[in-house]
Amino acid sequence: MDIPAKFTSITPNVEDLLDNFAWRKHPLLPELEFFCLKQKDDVVKKQLQDAHHSWQWPYLWECGVALGRWILDNPSIVKDKVVYDIGTGQGTAAIAAKRAGAKISIGIDCCVYSDFTIAVNSNRNNEIVTAYIKDLFKAKIAEQSVIFASDLIYGQQTSDDILNYLADLGQTSTVILAQSGRQNPPYEIKHEAFHHLMSYEVPCFTPGLETIETMPVSLWTTNSLILQGS
Repeated sequence: MDIPAKFTSITPNVEDLLDNFAWRKHPLLPELEFFCLKQKDDVVKKQLQDAHHSWQWPYLWECGVALGRWILDNPSIVKDKVVYDIGTGQGTAAIAAKRAGAKISIGIDCCVYSDFTIAVNSNRNNEIVTAYIKDLFKAKIAEQSVIFASDLIYGQQTSDDILNYLADLGQTSTVILAQSGRQNPPYEIKHEAFHHLMSYEVPCFTPGLETIETMPVSLWTTNSLILQGS
């Protein structure tokens, strides 16, 4: 595997870091395989934080898995479309969309390491996905596209800005947002542009990372036509 030079900013011994990773398949999404941490790793997390980097990218998160499952079960939504996966992380929804027949699939994330995970994961799954490392609000989104977004809302302070931004995109494109139930009670999207699509109970994948065995994930969409066909 080609290791990008920027990994040396985390640790001088890159091979030791990658020894903590493995190719893994989530039970809810067995069609695809991802290069991620085998278990919660506080040493790796500290190395990333000490280097002022995001620590979330090495994990396969439940919202991305739920989106991937929904996409593969509903391929007509993305077939021959331009697809964006905002907050892509491991590229889960973006890769699933390409597998389901998307014309172009683009993973967007602010984490500088997501281009590495998208590259190795899309190659492993024999799909072509473009990585776009950019702030959410600065990403250029084409009209008449399909936009997936994962786990973007953490607290009311950011909720309104993000939902309004996605709602604006939803005027010319289809937006599907996945939100986890880490909040207690599980987070409910309260915005007139968004309608509940469906819910999943996603097995928590990384040992030690969550305190529960399954994560409730709800999907929300701006496209009422999808609801009529579900």
